[in-house]
Amino acid sequence: MYSENDVKAFVYNWFAGFDHQADIKMFKKHLNPKEIDMYFPDFPIKSIEDFERWYNNVIDNIQWNAHKISNLNVSGNEVSGFSVSLDINWKAKTYKGETYDMNVHQDWIVKVDKSRNFVIGKHRARVIDKQ
Repeated sequence: MYSENDVKAFVYNWFAGFDHQADIKMFKKHLNPKEIDMYFPDFPIKSIEDFERWYNNVIDNIQWNAHKISNLNVSGNEVSGFSVSLDINWKAKTYKGETYDMNVHQDWIVKVDKSRNFVIGKHRARVIDKQ
């Protein structure tokens, strides 16, 4: 059975993937195409196509970015699912030279699929503040 520490490792891996602009396949294996329920402050994601559009926009516009995780809390278990709560400080620079430095709170529900992959079943992000 997966533990809360396994989920925390997954969260760190997920954001490391964004920091390195990993291939989209790395992210898609953690999404159930039939049950995508993600919300970013400016972009609700309800399908794989929405996620692909969102991520390709990131790749096309963001030159570099870094996510610093804090206040990571995980509860639950593999059978009922895990609740994840975390804060992110996101820093980024666009190809146009714009910079971002914002704090975002995120809440996730994470389940385990038949292939033993963590799957984000529900995701909510809200901006705490922009600097």
